[in-house]
Amino acid sequence: MSLYDPGRYCAVVSAQAMSETKTGKPQFVLTFDLLGLRDPTQPDTLIRVTPGQRSCFRVITEKTIDYVLEDLKYLGYDKPSFGPLDPSSPQHHSFKGQEIDVVCTHEDYEGNMQERWSLSRGGGLNLKPVDNATMRKLDSLFGGKLKANASPTSKSAASRQNANAATETVPPEDGDSVPF
Repeated sequence: MSLYDPGRYCAVVSAQAMSETKTGKPQFVLTFDLLGLRDPTQPDTLIRVTPGQRSCFRVITEKTIDYVLEDLKYLGYDKPSFGPLDPSSPQHHSFKGQEIDVVCTHEDYEGNMQERWSLSRGGGLNLKPVDNATMRKLDSLFGGKLKANASPTSKSAASRQNANAATETVPPEDGDSVPF
């Protein structure tokens, strides 16, 4: 089986199940068909990929319950019980046919590289902005180094770029041209 490239993919859910891991822990399994890789520069554009089916496994333990609940919320699940996640339940809540975003990463497992799939819950990073007091403290602590880095004696990217541009505009010497 060839590996898909790491990245964010668009997929459609094809199946779901509640099962047990080899060690007897309960898990929620979501199986999906890949529709395409999201172009990182244009997230609404899909890059064609070889069709394939993959699964995302969420073991349910005390340590993972918050992540499982976030995934279920992303999927639109609002039931007060895990029972309806099981397709054999009379109150079954099906995700089949739902379009979702998933993320593929690679990891080493017992010497072999393999895919690890998870839901892309969207929303981007939840970053806390730095306040003005912290910025002033950073300037106080490291401003000297930043200033030295920006001084004209340091070879900045802009000065390197200008030097390269000047070099590129000099006409080649062919013996017939006069450089003045």
